[in-house]
Amino acid sequence: MYTAAGRINKESNTTVHEYMPLVNKIAHLLAAKLSSAVDVQDLIQAGMIGLMDAASRYETKDNAQFSTYAASRIRGAMIDELRANDWVPRNVRKDQSKLDSAMRKASQIAGRSATDAQVAAVLGLEIDEYQKFLFNARGSSILFAGSFSSSDDEEDFSLLENEADDSQAANPTARMTEMELRRAVVQAIEDLPTREKMLMSLHYEHEMNFREISTILGVNETRISQMHTSAISRVRVALQSEDQISDRHNMDEEN
Repeated sequence: MYTAAGRINKESNTTVHEYMPLVNKIAHLLAAKLSSAVDVQDLIQAGMIGLMDAASRYETKDNAQFSTYAASRIRGAMIDELRANDWVPRNVRKDQSKLDSAMRKASQIAGRSATDAQVAAVLGLEIDEYQKFLFNARGSSILFAGSFSSSDDEEDFSLLENEADDSQAANPTARMTEMELRRAVVQAIEDLPTREKMLMSLHYEHEMNFREISTILGVNETRISQMHTSAISRVRVALQSEDQISDRHNMDEEN
């Protein structure tokens, strides 16, 4: 068997076959949290490339379990596939960018996390119009971050939406280290309004779908989708702010 890195040996080939179920599991978990437009088979194919790459590169001296190392490579390959195909519709990206801008401005005016009514006011929308806007702006989450605990377990991951533009300048986490990102995401989620924080925990940490969460929170699935879009936007805005602070800190150190 061959990979981009070259030929992998018989032992690695056996490892690949042994961990194929992990590729399938990660692909379905990822697809369940994304849009129906995502083809699970495409994710599986990308994940297999990541698994073969992991099998060819892994060394026991790295002091990490292969399952953990492989899971990271598999998810990374799947995320690269999603980004390469740029599958989020342009109008959704535009709405997400508009929402982030309004969320940021409303929070600055309020001096704290903005309410739906405050964000709606910035957008010039009535509250019912704003809720429709949130539903239409719903996107999908393609940025990996182990955000609900400090565990290195290969199954401990959550997903957060990326910026519309994948360029480093527009990506609020492009220059952040993995550890900085983990801490920033944890804090951003901790700062969410109570019900949005609960939603994020139920959906990403406990892997519950919107229907199940709607039963727990006592609202319909549409409202859960709206709350999710709002929560993701708040986290994106927080990560942007964190990244800017990190940049200023790095500049100060250089000077």
